[in-house]
Amino acid sequence: MITIERPQAKRFIGVPGMPSPLRSAVFCAVAFAALLAMMVLALSLGDVRFTPAEVIAGAFQQADGGTNLIIFEFRLPRVLAGALAGGCLAASGALLQGLLRNPLASPDVVGVSHGASAGAVLSIAAGVPAALVPLGVFGGALAAAAALVLLAWRKGLDGERIVLVGIGLSAIALTVITWAVVTFPLSVAQQALLWTTGSLAGRTWAEVGVATVAALVILPFAFGQLQRLAVLELGDDLAHSVGLPPNRARLLLLVTAVGLAATGVALAGPVAFIALGVPHLARACSGPTKPGTPSGGILLLGALFGAVLVVGSDLIATSALARPIPVGVVTATLGAPWFCWVLLRSTRKERTAA
Repeated sequence: MITIERPQAKRFIGVPGMPSPLRSAVFCAVAFAALLAMMVLALSLGDVRFTPAEVIAGAFQQADGGTNLIIFEFRLPRVLAGALAGGCLAASGALLQGLLRNPLASPDVVGVSHGASAGAVLSIAAGVPAALVPLGVFGGALAAAAALVLLAWRKGLDGERIVLVGIGLSAIALTVITWAVVTFPLSVAQQALLWTTGSLAGRTWAEVGVATVAALVILPFAFGQLQRLAVLELGDDLAHSVGLPPNRARLLLLVTAVGLAATGVALAGPVAFIALGVPHLARACSGPTKPGTPSGGILLLGALFGAVLVVGSDLIATSALARPIPVGVVTATLGAPWFCWVLLRSTRKERTAA
């Protein structure tokens, strides 16, 4: 009997000897506790500060009128938007990296995030009300995904072609954004630049509600696709032998990843490096998995880590600096060294294999 083993990392974060499912569960519990603590801290700090007890009361509208207004109406939608955006972007990155078998794959690389941003910028330039801009985001993401599939399809979807076509689509979308910024009035250019940087400012309960519904629909579907992803990792021949059409499975996984990325971008803009870096951290914490085994722990852990990082970065952006800055600036500053490390590590592996 021939067994196929997935390459395993020599080093991973965790307790040696602890089974991967248990290790993933432990890290998920820690990440969830960290997320709750980060959210309470984010709701506490600001021009007006509150105690944790006041934060909890205000979140359930059980405090006085002023506290309820500040916490429930102004701060809580922003914090929840950050958690949802981070979780959706990280989950999208994890799916794409598994689908394309490329550690550097992300919605940014394949053009989805930039297409969504171009849709937002064009909506702003057209004078669309702010509440309807997320529809432009979804439209831009879907248009980028459709172009990606049409241009990359050659008797099926190939990971390398998807990445190459995605890079070209990203360049086109960035050109559209630049054209809008230099052509339209200054007020439109400022809004466009703020959106493309990644910001949680001005998030409302309506936006959070729509994104929550979208996430509750797409995330379970993503977990349901993990078994197909695990089979695809073993090769197309094996997928055919078990009755799984590989091209259809790849298309469904791609659509799922696009939906998650569009949801995250609609809330916070293309927050840099969350979709690229967080899945690597999740895999390092969950440890090696057997080939053909669904990586649900990695997807869940990645979503929790993404939520923690975006909420924490926004806390730094609004409370730890002399003046507030967009959350995308903080994630880009933290993520650039991480990206360089991942790139160097990938290069070293290729040289070692050669």
